[in-house]
Formats: sequence, C-alpha cells, structure tokens
Amino acid sequence: MPAELVSPGVEALAAELRVETDALVGLPDGDQGDFVLETNKPWGGFCDYLGGLRTRISINVDLPISSYRLFELVTHEVYPGHHTEHLCKEPLIQSGRLELAIALFPTPQSVVAEGIATLAHEALFGDDADRVGAEILDPLGIRYDPDTAAIVRATQRTLSSVGPNVVQMLAEGEIARDEARPYARRWLIGPDEVIDKGVALLDEPWPEYSLCYPGGYALARRFVAGDPERFRRLLREALTPDQLAK
Repeated sequence: MPAELVSPGVEALAAELRVETDALVGLPDGDQGDFVLETNKPWGGFCDYLGGLRTRISINVDLPISSYRLFELVTHEVYPGHHTEHLCKEPLIQSGRLELAIALFPTPQSVVAEGIATLAHEALFGDDADRVGAEILDPLGIRYDPDTAAIVRATQRTLSSVGPNVVQMLAEGEIARDEARPYARRWLIGPDEVIDKGVALLDEPWPEYSLCYPGGYALARRFVAGDPERFRRLLREALTPDQLAK
C-alpha cells in the first residue's frame, strides 16, 4: 500500500476496531493509542503500555506494508490485542497484582500475551476478518483483496515455526549462522527483503522470543475454541500457559 496512506489507514482501523472491541469486552473511557511510524527497527510493530490507559504503538515502515498486514498489525498491537489486554488487566494491577505492571520476556507471560495478540483478529471477527479489513480500508483507496489475504495468512500460519526452528537449530549447533538465511529463504514466502529483516532478528537480544508467537497462538486458539467469553477471560484474567493447555 502507498506509504502516505499508512497513517490514515491505521487511524481508520483503530477507530472501527475500537468500536467492535468495546462491544466484545467493554473498554474503559478515555483509553488512548498513540501511533508512531519508525524506521531502522528489527520488528514490524511494537506496543509500549505507558500506564493511565495509554499506549504508544510503533509501526516499522522500513519495508512496504501490505493492506492485510496493516490490518493484522492494528488488531495485534491495539484492538483487541496488546493495548486491550493491558486495559483489561489494569484493575488487577490496581487491586495489588503489581507483577502484571511489567512485561518480562521471553517468559510464560510473553507466550500468553503473544497468543492473545496473534489470535486477536480471528477472535474478534472469525472468518470475516479480512472482509472487515477491506471494508474499512477500501474507502481510503487502499486495495485489499480479502480472499487473497486469507490464503496468504493461512500459508504464513502453516510456516510460522520456521523462525523458531532456525533459533533452535542455531542454539543446538545443527546449523551455522550463515546457513540461517538459506533455510529461511527455502521455506518462507515473501520477498527477499522481508526474509532478510526476519533473519536480522537473530542478532537481536532474545531471538528465542519468536517461539512465543506460534506457541502462544496454538494455546490461545485451543483455549478459546471460538467462544467469545473465553477470549474475554484471556484478556481479563492472569492465566498461565498450563491453564490454557488444560
């Protein structure tokens, strides 16, 4: 999508997705998400909860962003993902669960948080997620093919363990660092620059954090099982991975 439409697209998505998320879980009045476009970052998006119902959401625009990916970023980072989880757990913090005020990673807490955020669009809209994304972005002149997006996302989901595989093989000495890129290129879809950006994460602190996404998603999806009330529990309660696995 055109770079100049990223900001309007984000604002339109956040406005509509907040309405839908409020209907699902009941959001507090006055919450705020501040969006910042950044470059020279290893990640695609980053959510920094500042307290007081306010979050700074950074979106990396080093590489072109597809319309379906922008929709996924906003659901993951804001509504009903990370920002929403922070809002829903704020009452627990105020009641004395002070450990929930910080994020330690990579930890079991990270697995649950990324599970919530990765499942977010699916929990909110089910199979209609990409159709909703297209309806929000099309009026801005942002092309969004929901059928193609669904196929691409399903394929990427199937391949979501490729990154964690690389991390594990490197840690266990099965491959050398210079073999990581060819392995990723063999298995992942997407242009070379996207593959290169992903491989660069191996040089960041905690490369094992990548395990939180497929692992968390599998646990969260199994726990929710299409039940909105169980997704609300994920957002509101301090559940652990072993509780999600039961």
